[in-house]
Formats: sequence, C-alpha cells, structure tokens
Amino acid sequence: MTLTNRQSGTNVCEIADGVYRINTPVVIDGAGGFSFNQYLIVDDRPLLFHTGLRKMFPLVHEAVASILAPEKVFRRLMANSWPRVKFGGFSNTRIWYILLAHP
Repeated sequence: MTLTNRQSGTNVCEIADGVYRINTPVVIDGAGGFSFNQYLIVDDRPLLFHTGLRKMFPLVHEAVASILAPEKVFRRLMANSWPRVKFGGFSNTRIWYILLAHP
C-alpha cells in the first residue's frame, strides 16, 4: 500500500496485476468510518472507474499520478471527447461516478 495523501489518508494498493484500488477513508459524524474506492486498470488503454464525491477528484488524480502519467487516463476529458465518457449519479445524493476509457 502506498499513501498518496497524508492529510486525507488516500492510498493506492495493487490488488491484481495492473489493477489498482484507490482508497480514501472518511469519517461520517455519528456514523463512524467509511471508504470511497476507485479502480484503475492499467494496460494499453487505461480505465478509471471513479465512484465518490466530485470534491475527491483531486485526491484521485494525485493517486493516479503515483501510478502513471495522468494524461494517459484523463486526456479524453481534456480533448472534449464527451461521447466516450459515461457520467452518472443519483439525484438525491452527492455521489457521482465516472467511467473513463479511451480508444
């Protein structure tokens, strides 16, 4: 396990060859602990499955950068290739997911 952000506790763990879990623990007042997990698959066309709060994206970006150059995963967003990006969310929560893959 590699700690990528001391303040948040965000860490990265390779759970299978080329498959990484990006974990950010959080404390919910009155409810105890909880973790948000993102998964990064590294191959010729890296894929990031991001679930969690949009505010957490900088932490995820930082964790991805500890594994590979972020532009290999995020370049499609920067190139405005929105049809290839799947966004979603739950209307009554602040939790969003994003699935990034590029050809």
